[in-house]
Amino acid sequence: MGGGYRLLDGYRTRLTGMSEGEARALLFAGLPGAAADLGLAAEVTAARLKLLAALPAGLRDEVARTAAVFHVDAPGWYRDPDRTPHLPVFVDATLTQRVVEARYRRWRAPQEVSRRLRPYGLVLKSGVWYVVAARERGTAATYRVAQVLDAPAASARPVPR
Repeated sequence: MGGGYRLLDGYRTRLTGMSEGEARALLFAGLPGAAADLGLAAEVTAARLKLLAALPAGLRDEVARTAAVFHVDAPGWYRDPDRTPHLPVFVDATLTQRVVEARYRRWRAPQEVSRRLRPYGLVLKSGVWYVVAARERGTAATYRVAQVLDAPAASARPVPR
């Protein structure tokens, strides 16, 4: 024979068909606000339901009891959350390794600056989103996403290799 493996007729896996988005959402399962910020709220809900459905009844009950008494809330109290309308642009640029042309408000003069950013990743710290990115000269810097004044999705373009 030619080698390899063959599954028996009628073989079925016990997996529930989790999608890529749902798998990503598991990273934020304890942080529903972060998942919602990233546009993954529906995936978190679907992944949680699939996970619970796949568990044996006794374990499912235990997980449900645990979920009922523990709550993870990353943002600090007594302050309004940042508005981050440009977060989806940075999520996409990070995942697709694209450069973003952004206008940014910083704390020192000149306050409004333009930056060409190559995102390495996103960080959620105490409820505040940051993008860690390389600038034109290759130096890494951290930018508070709420301070981005403009970052059109059309400005994200592939990084030259």
